[in-house]
Amino acid sequence: MVRLPPGRVLTLLLPLALLPATTTACAERDPTSTVVIGVTASANEPAVTLTPAVRAVLREAVAGGDVRLVVHRSSANSPIAVWDGPISPRDGDGALERDPERREKALVETLGKVESVVGAAAGDNPQLDPLGLLAAAARVPGAQTVVLLSSGLQTAAPLDLAERGLALDVPDAISALPVDAVPRLAGKRVLLSGLGEVAGPQQPLPDDGRRALGELWRGICLRAQGSGCDLDVTVGERREPVSLVRVPAVPVEGGLPDERPPDTGEEAEGQTPDGAGADRQDGSARSATEVVTLPNALLFQPDSDVLVPTASAALERIARRFGPGTTARVTGHTAHRGAAQGALALSERRARRVAGALVSLGVPGEALTSVRGVGYDEPVRPEVDATGRPVPGAAEQNRAVVVELTGPVAGG
Repeated sequence: MVRLPPGRVLTLLLPLALLPATTTACAERDPTSTVVIGVTASANEPAVTLTPAVRAVLREAVAGGDVRLVVHRSSANSPIAVWDGPISPRDGDGALERDPERREKALVETLGKVESVVGAAAGDNPQLDPLGLLAAAARVPGAQTVVLLSSGLQTAAPLDLAERGLALDVPDAISALPVDAVPRLAGKRVLLSGLGEVAGPQQPLPDDGRRALGELWRGICLRAQGSGCDLDVTVGERREPVSLVRVPAVPVEGGLPDERPPDTGEEAEGQTPDGAGADRQDGSARSATEVVTLPNALLFQPDSDVLVPTASAALERIARRFGPGTTARVTGHTAHRGAAQGALALSERRARRVAGALVSLGVPGEALTSVRGVGYDEPVRPEVDATGRPVPGAAEQNRAVVVELTGPVAGG
């Protein structure tokens, strides 16, 4: 609390008393949630945009009440806040806006302002340090959701990919991180967006390099006990970099060290083609090559299987991952809420809706070897821990459709 010197109290309080009631009400109100976005915005990356998935996260947060948004831009010494304030629409009395039309209009306007701010962000750090950005975001008081907008091509210690390249042992790289370098993300929902998106002097990444990045950052997030640790598969408008500060380029030769050799179109004797629904000769099912978790908030209207506009970009990108021989399993999940039969039916409809959309985008129907809904019988993540306490963010993570791709995966 600020203590005012004697003789100044009346001078300072009288003007405050003349301010509209809404001003002081807003100043005293604590947000119900805080969302933190970190952007690296180097000259080696496209200008930052809010993808459909990032917008869905912000809309979902606003639907839950009063939201504070903090946006950090990478800088040479420590991240700089380029936005810090409320984003939830309010009415003329300072209360949360309840009128749907006015609320939507105000939210669209606010998100446009946020888009302008992040789009103009120009990082001035001579190293790419998304790890440091994640750590800074986690330290923001009250942060419940953290979004990283970055190519993920870390060049700062202790994870210098410019020196190590992408042909690294991902589990070893994650476990080798010093404890004090791991962000403290426990209980925070995390969305990783823009991984592998590059520009300027950085050469485009091959598919295996992008996959290595995804595994690396999701693994770091999980080690940091983040909740969800989702990879954003949606894309925004691609624009030229704003920053003039180049960072070291990461060599792109190779990806995961245990990658299979290129497909020659010939199967070795005793082998069967890859496929999510195909069985090995010993009867065991093949494991997924790539798993994409699509949050229901990104795809559907609440409590329905009707797709929303933001779904198209995500589904189109998944459809582009299918190549000759690619198969997939599509599974709908729900949080542990309501009657089991109702959850099962809704998850089934949503899985079939996603499968139908993929087929309409050119995916062969026979490539979808399994389309089913499991309700909350097979959670993506348990919603309670061993003591029976709720796991923060787990329910939201279970509201999803999971697409498991197997076999040769094409570029997205």
